Amino acid sequence: MNQAFHVLSDLGQSAKPTPTRAMAPFIAKLEKEGAWLVGGAIGQPDEAPRADAALAIVRHVLSITGYNAVRGSLGENTADTMFDLLSMEPPTGRADGYPAFEGTLEQRQIIAEAEQRRFGTTLSITPQHICMTAGGSNGLFMAFAGLCNKRGHERGDVLVFLDPYFPVYDNMAALLDIETDTVSCIGTKFRPNMAGLEQKITDLKAAGKNPILVLQSPSNPTGYAFTRQEWEQLATLVNTHSIMVIGDDIYRRICQDPISLLDIDPTLLTRGQYVALDCVSKAGGAPGWRSGHILAHPDIIRQLAPLNLSSGVIFGNSLGTLGHAADMSVDHHLQTAAHYRGQAQDTVNLLTENNIIRFPHSGDSFYAIAQFTEAKGKPVNANTEKTLRAIATDLEKFGIVIPKEGDITIENDFLLMADLLFGYGVRSIPLASSSRDPAAKEMMGVRLVLTGGKQSIEELGRRCLLYKEVQLGKAESPKSIPALDSAPSPHIRAAMAHKESPDILVGFAQMG
Repeated sequence: MNQAFHVLSDLGQSAKPTPTRAMAPFIAKLEKEGAWLVGGAIGQPDEAPRADAALAIVRHVLSITGYNAVRGSLGENTADTMFDLLSMEPPTGRADGYPAFEGTLEQRQIIAEAEQRRFGTTLSITPQHICMTAGGSNGLFMAFAGLCNKRGHERGDVLVFLDPYFPVYDNMAALLDIETDTVSCIGTKFRPNMAGLEQKITDLKAAGKNPILVLQSPSNPTGYAFTRQEWEQLATLVNTHSIMVIGDDIYRRICQDPISLLDIDPTLLTRGQYVALDCVSKAGGAPGWRSGHILAHPDIIRQLAPLNLSSGVIFGNSLGTLGHAADMSVDHHLQTAAHYRGQAQDTVNLLTENNIIRFPHSGDSFYAIAQFTEAKGKPVNANTEKTLRAIATDLEKFGIVIPKEGDITIENDFLLMADLLFGYGVRSIPLASSSRDPAAKEMMGVRLVLTGGKQSIEELGRRCLLYKEVQLGKAESPKSIPALDSAPSPHIRAAMAHKESPDILVGFAQMG
């Protein structure tokens, strides 16, 4: 094959494929053969109560934002509605034209009113506190880029993450050349390590650094949601050390007690000390709409808004941004949150009772960490062995050595993840891919996604329990993965048949 004309930049060449990429063709083969895969590697909401709600909330936002061209004649399905929306004439100009960097005034007004309901009389929220974003990740990129200087700058900015953390933080910080540091929460069973965080901030400041704390609750990947007492402790720490905070709050609204640091100390917003990120992806159950917002002091919003253009994103009057604004306006997330909690709680209870989830978990999250220390050193399932031998050469490039003879035994969480997938049809991500703490590699943990629909999640629980019993010698290893035809309902079979592409199944691989 001829070499590409243009040699990639150092950054371009630093983007390496992951060991799980080698598995993609075999995952596709499983799906083509009709295997019923459960769990998931991506936090993809199931068919939450949003199909009907999508039309309802879009109609609602039209009624309160001044759209009038075809109101009352919207199509009866989402596709027709999309076309109707594009033909509308909003009060501020063309529906398909360029809006302001921060999004349209009407949409920001709706979101400001929703945030105002949240804070009551403790804060005054205006559209000037809001900037629209293309989902949570775009907001995260804007916050990192707009608040943090590159490494080597005299201010000494350092992003501080509670470990384990969302791996995209590392990717974005590397792209922007921002220094990062972590505080391990492995020893505190994923609860925020207050003593470690206090020490880290003290040490960084003593070294002339400027720590900027990134908080996310519930956590991706652990699923742990901070308690109110823990939020209060974090607020005290933040105020004592006068540090900036980026709140990755995209999961906040699915919690039974949907709070963040701002609910504990609203003055952080008025002082410009907290930047909050939210989106419709999780709480609204619609990640494909790619719409979110930043809530911050107006001075910060004015500085961040132009980054929408710099990052190649400008927001118009799309179904996504309309839907996000409407979702906030009618508090649709309350219905979605109750749906997720209801469908996941029984499975969380099952896995907790059987000592598979060994960490605090309220059922308020998309995720949970399942731990299978019993699997360490045990041989993999026969189907897993066959697949791993087929890709052994590719895996060697990543330092994963598959023996040519004898048993393949589970020595790390990557092989654990592979065994769950090819032997039991359980999709997951190794815990170590989200942590810098060496202890994570010894935990034999994987992240499970709890959003596949109630029946699929129950099946996930059954398979995880079977896996543990096999490792303990209480059951025999299955000879094959259940077929889609064995799924309990036509709805589940249809949903599983249209799952995310296997090319993006694993998303994040082990990082060091």
